[in-house]
Amino acid sequence: MILLWINATIQILREMKKERTKFTEKKEQILHAALELFLKKGYYGTSTSDICLLTGMNKASLYYYFESKKDLFLSLHTDSIDTLLKPYMKEASSIEDPRLRLEFMIEQYTRMICRYPELGVLIHGSLTADKDFERIRQEWKKHYLLLRETVKQLQRKKEVHLKLNCSYVALLLLGMVTWITFWFKFDHNDRIGEITECALTMARGIIREAPARAESRSKSVNRNYPPEKRSQSTSLKRGRLNRS
Repeated sequence: MILLWINATIQILREMKKERTKFTEKKEQILHAALELFLKKGYYGTSTSDICLLTGMNKASLYYYFESKKDLFLSLHTDSIDTLLKPYMKEASSIEDPRLRLEFMIEQYTRMICRYPELGVLIHGSLTADKDFERIRQEWKKHYLLLRETVKQLQRKKEVHLKLNCSYVALLLLGMVTWITFWFKFDHNDRIGEITECALTMARGIIREAPARAESRSKSVNRNYPPEKRSQSTSLKRGRLNRS
């Protein structure tokens, strides 16, 4: 009797597992279809009818898995935050040197934006006054706050001009990279490195060279520059000054 009960319980558990697997697979199918449409038409340009048409479902079936289009969108965005943004933020926060942290953030965020086109749709779609998106906005705000604090630390070390507004610098850098989603052709993966290097070069442009590093580089240049070339260069400079 006990053996029969155990076998029946095992069978029930197996059936429940199958149902959970089917439910998960169907949700993934809907999410994939919704993301495809969001990429083509944008969040506001996509309707639940579009999603139903692509998945071959009616609205009643769709609402069994997701309460609304907004719920679908939030699920996609939450997944991206958990799998992409949070690991990146954790690593960035662990870097003590603000100069290295700035470079890491710009490099990795640029690569992330280029590799995952859905981020552009998700970020821009959540920039509304809708209170349901507030938690999403707060997660991305942490990204901005970390970058702003990084710029502030560089200012305290006098490696960024003191007159620059840290908030504006952080917003401009993030905006520059996020805007890539509007013009980058995501099948051109071979250009990600070049775009990343451009973004890094522009970000480095706000950083002053520390006096010690500048002096070290100057000495290095003088050591590598032949004496006759140095004297010739000095003479040319003097000649220009005399003529002026």
